[in-house]
Parts: sequence; structure tokens; C-alpha cells
Amino acid sequence: MQAIDANTGKSIEDFGETGKGYTDMRLGVDRDPETLGRMTSTTPGHIFEDLILVGSAPGENPFDGPGHLRAYSVITGKLVWVFHTIPLPGEFGYDTWPKDAYKYAAAANTWGEISVDAERGIAYFPVGSPTYDYDGADRHGKNLFGNCILAIDARTGKRLWHFQTVHHDLWDYDLTAAPQLITVDHDGKKIDAVAVAAKTGFLYVFDRVTGEPLWPIEERPVPKSEMPDEESWPTQPFPTVVPPFNRQTVTVDDLNPYYDSAKKAELTKRINAAKMGMFQPLSDKYETIAMPGSTGGANFGNTAADPEKGIVYVQTKEAGSIYSLKSESPGYRMKIALPKRRLYIHKPASLAMVQIKKVSPV
Repeated sequence: MQAIDANTGKSIEDFGETGKGYTDMRLGVDRDPETLGRMTSTTPGHIFEDLILVGSAPGENPFDGPGHLRAYSVITGKLVWVFHTIPLPGEFGYDTWPKDAYKYAAAANTWGEISVDAERGIAYFPVGSPTYDYDGADRHGKNLFGNCILAIDARTGKRLWHFQTVHHDLWDYDLTAAPQLITVDHDGKKIDAVAVAAKTGFLYVFDRVTGEPLWPIEERPVPKSEMPDEESWPTQPFPTVVPPFNRQTVTVDDLNPYYDSAKKAELTKRINAAKMGMFQPLSDKYETIAMPGSTGGANFGNTAADPEKGIVYVQTKEAGSIYSLKSESPGYRMKIALPKRRLYIHKPASLAMVQIKKVSPV
């Protein structure tokens, strides 16, 4: 990260931790920087007072970095605080991972947009999934703070509250859309709220200060994974009042009507043979279909709001994914990191349906 003089376009040479006019983003995440892969940022961060709050895009492979949240001085470039999204021993949430996960687990990062309540000094970070996206056998547990909306004291980095939208994510259901700060009429009161749209097609709405959901969110039983060593979480949170803004089921009637007969017959057969439904775990024995898929629902840059009227606008992509897992021989880095693990990988195929981008006011 560099600071540039806006008048001259030149680097400010005394900015940063390195003495070279920049801050190395690999520093400050409690890993040896020489062992890390990439550590980039997909957004410019958020300026609050004399701080710049940043997330990261650290990659999703062994030895890639954790997605710890950080704040730097905009004057000096020095690190001011770090929040560990993969907790260290003794920190809240550490027991939601295997005991050594903080040494090797990656991601659980904010690569999307950060929102700040400047009056209260609260920053809202949407946090993505941990690695691997579709194989969680080396990260048993809920995996806090992956897939969380995190309310952080912007000045100190202290956690104020959190809500996890997906436990032990196996579907790449990152939170990436900007948390929307709105004021709503609720039970006869004006409530300052934060609304977060997700890839799942759900909109989650909370009291901005306390983190209490404005409407009940139920933990419901979901299917169990059949994969060896995998321990999928037995329940997932379902909002009960605000309806999904994206369809969450698939039938052959949803297929693109312009397919030729051979393509339609192929996909019809696959749909009828696959397992599907919200939070259906992946398998190496059959295909599963997720709607929305990993690139569907609300993603990066897909939300806006009228804060005074309390209206949230969600641009959603009704795109599903067809999943199947395959065993892969681990490469060199994997053998060092997790020598006894059998790695399952998948690159999801898009289920080309009648894919519609729509704006849903909620």
C-alpha cells in the first residue's frame, strides 16, 4: 500500500512500515511473509478519521494468508490494529477451529466493500469463506469469523458483535456486498439498522448497534455430508420474515428455452439425477445443484440503499452451480502443510438457466 501526493503524483517516501515508501500487506497477519502467496486488495479500503480500514484477497491455497482485518494510519502508514478473522489461541472463536488452524488456514477475508457508521465509529465488514471453498475436512467447526457480518470498533479493532450467515461453509457463499446502513420503522420505533445481502439469496437485517436481528432467524437442520473426514454443520440460519430475493430451487422448467434438444435433454437428465436444495453438501459420488450457486445471488457491488426511506436495493444473479468433487493428488505445498489429508477439489460448472439479473427493493 502506497501513499501518493495528489498534487505531484509522487510517492510519499516516509509512508509505511518498510522505509521504502510503502506498506507490505503481507506483514501484520501473524505468518512468515516469505511463505505467503499473494496478499492483494480488491477494494481501496475505507477512510475513517485518520485511519484506512482494509480487507484483503489473500488467495485460497495452502500457505496463503488469513484474511485478518487491519487499520493503518493514513499519515504514517503504520499498522494501528489487527482483527484476527481466524482467531489465535485465547481469542474468541478459537474453539470453532482445529487447534492449529491459525497456523495454516487461509482466507476468511473481506474482499468486498466495507461500510462505516461514522457517527458511532463502527465499521461493518462482510467476511468471506475460509479455504478450501468446497472441502472443509481440515477445518472442523463453525469456523468463526468466516462468512460473518462483523461490527468492529473502527478506532480500536475491538469486536462489538457478529453474525455468521453460513456455518462451516462448503459452497463458497462469501459475504461480499456492502452492508447497507438504513433507518427503519420497526415495532413502532425508529431503528438504525444494517442490512446485508448474501450469495444465498437471503437478506439479513440487524440493529446496527446491538447486532440483534430485526426479525427471527432460525437455525434449521440441513443435510449431512457423506464425504470422508468431513464434518458439515448440522444446522444453518434461515431468515423467517424477509423472503429470499433469489430463487433457491431448480426445475427443468427453468432451463434456457433456446437450448437445442440435445443440450436440454442432457441438462434435464443431470437435474433429475442430482441432489439439490439449500446447503446440500457436495459429494464425489453424485452431482449436487445449488441455487444460487457460488457466482449467484448478491455479490460484490450488488447492493444500494435509500437510508432515510429504509429501502435496500439488491441486484441478484439467478445463476446456479453444478458441483461434484474429485480427489486430487496433493502438490508439494499441500504435502508440507497437511501431509495426511486427501484433498478434494472442484471448479463449479455454471447451470445455464434463464439467468436474470433483477433489482429487488426490500
